[in-house]
Amino acid sequence: MEFNLRGFWDVLTWQVNWIEAHFLWVILSSLIYLGILVWGVLTFTETLEKYAVWVEKQRDAKKNWKANLSILITVFLFFYLIIAIFEFAGRF
Repeated sequence: MEFNLRGFWDVLTWQVNWIEAHFLWVILSSLIYLGILVWGVLTFTETLEKYAVWVEKQRDAKKNWKANLSILITVFLFFYLIIAIFEFAGRF
């Protein structure tokens, strides 16, 4: 594989088998994908923490039905997202 930006783009977009690609582009692409994964996990956990604080405030304010409805909707959306991700991944 050639050492140019086109080669990097091919590796990053999975158009070239990583075994056949230039080693530097494979390492750089792996770091980019790992960075995106870490960013996503950190953002997700921070959002969950903020959501938990909000739910506790709702429960303390005697608005239990809002907190319970919010929890139910969040759980439903979470499972819908997981199913959608696996369905999308199954197409490849």
